[in-house]
Amino acid sequence: MNMSDRIWKALLKTWGAVFSIVSLAASVFVYFVAPDTDTIKMNIFFVVIFLFFGIIIILLRALHDANTDAKVNLPKIRKVLDPPRSYDKASALLLVDSSNLLAHDSSVTLFMLEDDYEQLIGIGIVINIQDDKKVQVALFKNNESEQLINQLKENKKHDLERLILKPSVPRSFLEGDL
Repeated sequence: MNMSDRIWKALLKTWGAVFSIVSLAASVFVYFVAPDTDTIKMNIFFVVIFLFFGIIIILLRALHDANTDAKVNLPKIRKVLDPPRSYDKASALLLVDSSNLLAHDSSVTLFMLEDDYEQLIGIGIVINIQDDKKVQVALFKNNESEQLINQLKENKKHDLERLILKPSVPRSFLEGDL
């Protein structure tokens, strides 16, 4: 999204539009109420101040929106289930929140956070994006994580909160080194 689109969206958002309308109304009001002087006309001075105030508010809103959009939010895992029969080599099926980072048939990596260390659990493939936008991921384990995956299928809140799904796969898996 380019900057002019961001500014336009900020103008249309609730408080950006309200401040713009208030600034414009105050400017018009002050233009007709403030007395004329010989040095600087107060009515023009206040019009410029209110217009700058409105522009600054709109730009601050656009900056806030750009900052919010720049954050990468990894999808949250809702459930760990037994895999469907059609994916007999899979060890689990992950039900994941909607995410723009995940596309059908894309590869993902599952980690579990343990004492500030992300332990690799396995590699997965997005097998379905449901009508409600939740994503189904078939997880293929490495041999070390079979017991952990069985534990995850109990869907304990503490375990699910420690799971991290990343929309990438380590190069070593792609090249078959591991």
